[in-house]
Amino acid sequence: MTTVALIVGSVLGTALDVAEQLQEVLVSEGYTVILEDEPQDIPDADVLLFCTSTTGRGHFPSALVPLVNGIEVGHIAVTGCLYGVIALGDSRYPTFCGAGRHLDDVLTQQGAIRIGERLELDASGSEYPDEEALAWLPKWLAALDAT
Repeated sequence: MTTVALIVGSVLGTALDVAEQLQEVLVSEGYTVILEDEPQDIPDADVLLFCTSTTGRGHFPSALVPLVNGIEVGHIAVTGCLYGVIALGDSRYPTFCGAGRHLDDVLTQQGAIRIGERLELDASGSEYPDEEALAWLPKWLAALDAT
């Protein structure tokens, strides 16, 4: 079965909560899941699913910074990797989902292949980001199956 690496960048825990909810569903559907909330490298997986909040002025959570920097400068290879992005932010700020959007750009610039659409979760618009992510997941999995 397909192995999904859930790579998480969280400050206050919301992104981690979302990832853990997704992990439960993925495992129940037969996927092998690797959950990384302090990633140093890309896990050995068939597909990468990033779930990151945005902090400060569009920055990544500190646990995700070394990984993203490594990808951006080419020290961590992602060419040909399949991936998805769940970006969390607050639309009251101009840097809404800035970390997830930047990560998406970095991954495509380095040759990774995005599966489906990026999901952007708005802290101002929803009290239940995990429910939005769970509603998005079947569409993302269908796009993954179509590759």
